[in-house]
Amino acid sequence: MKGLWLVISLAFVGFLWANESYVFNNSKGRLTEKSVWFIEGVSKELYLKTGVCFAIDMTDFEKNPIALATKKERQSYQEGFLKQLKPPFVVFFFYHDAQKIELVANPKDLLDTDKIFFEKIAPLLPTNAKEYTPQRISAMLINGYSVAVDALAEKYRVNIAQNFNAPKGATFVKVIIYILLLMLLGAFLGLYFFKKS
Repeated sequence: MKGLWLVISLAFVGFLWANESYVFNNSKGRLTEKSVWFIEGVSKELYLKTGVCFAIDMTDFEKNPIALATKKERQSYQEGFLKQLKPPFVVFFFYHDAQKIELVANPKDLLDTDKIFFEKIAPLLPTNAKEYTPQRISAMLINGYSVAVDALAEKYRVNIAQNFNAPKGATFVKVIIYILLLMLLGAFLGLYFFKKS
């Protein structure tokens, strides 16, 4: 069984380097096409600027389906997959059937994987199996992915132009809201004083 994992891992990692792909085993389309494009673009930019490979393995195998139901099977699969990558790297493993997500970084201090998982991914986890739609899965993974890329970019002191940048976006929205509130207040005060005169 370990030999099968190793062969599958070798095939897909070889495919990664040949096609510069960063999303694996998405044959059932559980990660939406737009999300795949986004991840491919951002991961490529991240790799070029930092040397960190950031991949997502959806573990949906078109040929030779593997259940990966037990923790031991998932661990064995991950080990075979990760042996083919050169550090530094970060990999998301999404196990739909087992309803599990693993975020692995090598070296381990490259990224605070627990913080990203519990703060950015766990709150979006579906509560039942019917909620595991491609849109929900994509939103959940993109949220954690984007935060992880931001953390890596900050660590390496680079700017990843294609990534969502939540802190800057939030600041922009706050500024717009303050401007609108000031305009509303100005209009109110203007009407108040002009009516009195």
